[in-house]
Amino acid sequence: MPDKTVRDFVAAYLRPHRPRLALLAVLFLVGIGLQLANPQLAKTFIDQASAGAPFDRLLRIAGVFLAVALLTQVATVAEIYVAEDLGWRTTNALRVDLTAHVLALDDGFHADHGAGELLERIDGDVAAIAGFWPCCGARTGGSVACSPRTRWRASPTSPAAAASSVVGRASPGS
Repeated sequence: MPDKTVRDFVAAYLRPHRPRLALLAVLFLVGIGLQLANPQLAKTFIDQASAGAPFDRLLRIAGVFLAVALLTQVATVAEIYVAEDLGWRTTNALRVDLTAHVLALDDGFHADHGAGELLERIDGDVAAIAGFWPCCGARTGGSVACSPRTRWRASPTSPAAAASSVVGRASPGS
């Protein structure tokens, strides 16, 4: 399938679920933001402790650190739930369309292929797609899209190190 055909095919099944797709994108970005916040809080805690900050200030920083860690877990669970739900909804629509297509085929096709074979092909192939989308598709696509920015955000104390990491990653042969 050419890229445009694949894109149109995927878009046709995702279009009815745009609100869930938008929620998934928001949860993904919130999760990344929270994951990037905690190392900065740890750095702040260490810097403040080294500078002799009052105990109550350190306690507040530690409390924020724990709250961000908890929110990170909540965002991750919510992201997984929404991705799984979206995967099931879209693949169920695909199952319906494939079943309607197979039922519309001529009698010769049904004589050559048993009901069990057809069921296995429709459900088995779609189940493989359903397992791939939430696990690998969304995570990998989002991680690749955010990779250079994430490296820069993760290293605000060393922009040169972040830049060399991004440039090194983008260089030929890497």
